[in-house]
Amino acid sequence: MSITLLDKLYENGDLRDLIHCGMVQPAVITWRKVYHAYNLQRENGVKSAQAITNVSEAFGVSESFVYKAIQKLKPDVKGK
Repeated sequence: MSITLLDKLYENGDLRDLIHCGMVQPAVITWRKVYHAYNLQRENGVKSAQAITNVSEAFGVSESFVYKAIQKLKPDVKGK
């Protein structure tokens, strides 16, 4: 799932419905928050490794969780 799709589902309320009926794990909400927090850090000039550390501390999750969330939610690239 890409962040683009996840954001669309979140914004129109469908993500909540999918979680409620058990089709999507509730953890995707955390993945989304982590992904956006990481990108905000990067946009503010923080290097990738430090951004991962900062986000993991802020959310109380492991650095590997942050890394996996980033990898899972990368935007789709056209032509792939």
